[in-house]
Amino acid sequence: MVLARHSRHATFTPAQVSGFYFRPCRDEYDEVILEYYRCRCGTVRKQTRRNGYSNLMQHVRREHPDYEAVMLNASTAETGSMLNY
Repeated sequence: MVLARHSRHATFTPAQVSGFYFRPCRDEYDEVILEYYRCRCGTVRKQTRRNGYSNLMQHVRREHPDYEAVMLNASTAETGSMLNY
């Protein structure tokens, strides 16, 4: 018996997920601190060009396993996706 693998297509891109959950960190002068982002849960993570969104996505997958359902229930303006229509 041959089992077929079903590829699961991601509902949201890593950029959309990161944009939904993370905001840039700011210093005491309200200036953006490059490479550091704060999650909705308060955790600060570093994003560099070298690792792209992998560090941010690792946090989301581990700490927010229901992220796709949460994003599907959010408004289009929040997610940057047309899936809600």
